[in-house]
Amino acid sequence: MTAPQDNDLQQALQLAIEHIENFAPDELRDWLVWLLNGRDNLLPSDGYMSLTGPLAAIYPRLSSKIRDGINRAVLSMLGDMLAGRVWAGQAADELLLLIQQIGMKEAQDLLADYARLPRFHKVREDLRFRVCQALAALRVRMTVDFWHQVLRSNPDKFGGVAFIGLTVISPKSAIDLLSFLPDEERAAELIGDALPLFFELAGKSDAEAVRRHLAESLPQLAPKLRMEVEEYLQLESLTVMNPKDR
Repeated sequence: MTAPQDNDLQQALQLAIEHIENFAPDELRDWLVWLLNGRDNLLPSDGYMSLTGPLAAIYPRLSSKIRDGINRAVLSMLGDMLAGRVWAGQAADELLLLIQQIGMKEAQDLLADYARLPRFHKVREDLRFRVCQALAALRVRMTVDFWHQVLRSNPDKFGGVAFIGLTVISPKSAIDLLSFLPDEERAAELIGDALPLFFELAGKSDAEAVRRHLAESLPQLAPKLRMEVEEYLQLESLTVMNPKDR
């Protein structure tokens, strides 16, 4: 049985959908600006971790016309943000989260071009992190050097996203990254959180070779990280055999 509060939430989301479907293009963009700045009263916010969470939840249920309008508005806002116009702080973070949440492939080139600029590595850390999250979530193929430079700026914060970014390029490169991570609880937890996606992506390549390389790398990992990886492997009943044991 659906809980009463779940019914209330679904009713509120349905009312919001009906309202959004009547927006003209300019009204849609204006509403998105309000939403990203935390001033929207149309979407229910209870139970969501971000301001854009409710929009991401209803996005697949919106008409193609409205989805296209949202995509055009978001791309325009992203262009403004990356050019240093208007968007900053929480609104910029929410914009980048929305791009991840709806899997907006159209943003790939803009984000990649921005991340390749020399000044990218000098922008505020939270913005760099959100951009890197979006790059990884959209499976943008950056370079190994790019992800290592990102990691060096703050291994505790960027370890997980760099790990996934490198997995998109090469699972072996992602495993090699692990030996650069510090023996810190937070760094280990971020990799632990990323391991399910790593194995999902790695499974599309040579899974046996990936597991063999992971086995060879385990002794070189920091103790907390090695424990995190070994616990995940045990939990998921995944085996990695060191060639020396064969």
